[in-house]
Amino acid sequence: MARDKLSIASVNARGLNNTQKRISFFNWIRENSIDIVMVQETFCTREFISKFNYHWKGAIYHSPTDSKHARGVCVILGEHLSGNVRNHYSDTHGRTLLLNIIHNERVYTIVTLY
Repeated sequence: MARDKLSIASVNARGLNNTQKRISFFNWIRENSIDIVMVQETFCTREFISKFNYHWKGAIYHSPTDSKHARGVCVILGEHLSGNVRNHYSDTHGRTLLLNIIHNERVYTIVTLY
């Protein structure tokens, strides 16, 4: 059964290319039971997305960057929300990501910008 309330966080990560930092970040999300995390400055390129997502069981939506040292945004969803994304939009510069999520018969628009 889905929870009525959603817990949402917004974080400036200052880069998540380091595996240990990323795993620690994912553990922090789990330990705090955060449903939706909007992340800025992921430094995640298109080529790195599969490695970035490897240690997370839920869905992650990216607006990747072309630089390993700047930009990149993503939205990390808890497992119970992964199938509830109605649609999403990302720009080509790693600065904008928008998701429409259905939760308890309501539509939520989640936007993260850098």
